[in-house]
Amino acid sequence: MKLAKFALSCDGVKVTSLEQLKEHFNLLDILEHYKSGTLSRWLRSRGYENELQGIEAINATEDAEILNALCGVFGIEADLETISAILEEHAQEQERAKAEVKAQSLIPLAPKEQALIPTITQNALVTPPPPPHTQTPTQPSETLVSHYKTLEERSWDYKALKYKLLNAKGLVTGKATLKELLKGYADFLGKDKNEIADHLGALTKNKNGDRQAFRALLFYLLASPVFKASELEKAWIEKLQIAGTIEELADMLSMDRYTEICEITLDFHALQTQAHDFGKIVCFASIDFSFGIEPMDENNQPLKHIPLWLFITRTLKIKGKSFAGQSFGLGERTLQYLELDL
Repeated sequence: MKLAKFALSCDGVKVTSLEQLKEHFNLLDILEHYKSGTLSRWLRSRGYENELQGIEAINATEDAEILNALCGVFGIEADLETISAILEEHAQEQERAKAEVKAQSLIPLAPKEQALIPTITQNALVTPPPPPHTQTPTQPSETLVSHYKTLEERSWDYKALKYKLLNAKGLVTGKATLKELLKGYADFLGKDKNEIADHLGALTKNKNGDRQAFRALLFYLLASPVFKASELEKAWIEKLQIAGTIEELADMLSMDRYTEICEITLDFHALQTQAHDFGKIVCFASIDFSFGIEPMDENNQPLKHIPLWLFITRTLKIKGKSFAGQSFGLGERTLQYLELDL
């Protein structure tokens, strides 16, 4: 079966040919696409077998060596010293950005300046309060000081990651940042989630940015565990601009609709008493939930759906109804789904 072609985001350009890739060969973007497997999928979908075999043969583990090998595969002139210098400069830029966020949070703003900063940015610059305690000791214990430093350091890291998410250069880096936030800073993210969803929604309309990437990031945020099914707002879902097919969602997420849309056949009779665990968060396309059939999670709670016909869950149970002593719509049913890797 022929693979669906998709554009590869590189250096801010939607690349659709090998010539374009060489013209817009951004080392940092290429490295991320290589690590995520997106580069291999793109080459395979476009029929560039020689280049695909070339990158599959790379066995280097260090970023500089990987990029040096990738440059060789695509005929890009760049020596190892130059590549290492670019990677080092990028690492320093990340550190400077993190330091700048920390430094800005320590500078009080005049009222007029404060009014010019978007609410979400203002919140990102608020210094976290010290942990609560019943009294203020004259000489804080080591435990208290250690706890405060840990909280403070996590707060700085969270602010830097949030800034990186809202200024993502593409889906690859944006999703990696979101996963890092979900893994290590879900407590902070849970407090800011509505404002971040608003901000990502606004970015889907920004003509100067990668609107598809921000639609995908908004989808991933809404699909993540920080949001309950009842917390999703209609305005956010409308900004996704998805009619409701699993193929359309795969395209928006830059996933291959032929190789990454999975199928599974489940016994809906059995699902009335025993939940199926997909092993990770998935999005499945709705089958005909008629005759009173309702999809639920293992705790008998309604599933999150984005939009109406795409359901998000890790576990699946079925609530069915009988009519005149007959159960309709049960038995074996086949679902199509995408693994969201969150």
